[in-house]
Amino acid sequence: MDLYKIVHFNRESGGVAFPWFNAFDEGDARLIRVEFGMKIGTPDRHPDDAEIYQTLASVWNRVPDTNANDADFRLSRILHTYGITPLNEVYLDWAEDEDRFGATLDEMRFDELDKQFGLIWYPDLDDLLLFDDNYDWACEINLQGLVNIATIKSK
Repeated sequence: MDLYKIVHFNRESGGVAFPWFNAFDEGDARLIRVEFGMKIGTPDRHPDDAEIYQTLASVWNRVPDTNANDADFRLSRILHTYGITPLNEVYLDWAEDEDRFGATLDEMRFDELDKQFGLIWYPDLDDLLLFDDNYDWACEINLQGLVNIATIKSK
């Protein structure tokens, strides 16, 4: 998690502490991404981030009439609409630039992310990919606030 997000959150949250998170080192993050890539059926047994994103892009469903910039945006409501019940903890894969994930991989409690999303995700700056240890769904929120969902059958 970038330090500026924590600093901004603590300044703007009205005394609420920044939620628990686990920032993975590069090696652990790579292992999680490879496992995710294999579960979603990337063609390579050791997929890179571009292959993972391309595989997901082929099954994305754009969530209509939804934007993460909206005041009433709730991740839980969107995931529920698509029949997705995330585990207690989810992965947050932050993009380095458009269509290139893998800059930083964090883990956070879903309920905290859902509640504090507006202070954690930054419009016009953050592309974010969410998934959990089931590896059977993914949610992309791009920097414009557009939301894509994929439900994934293990390959």
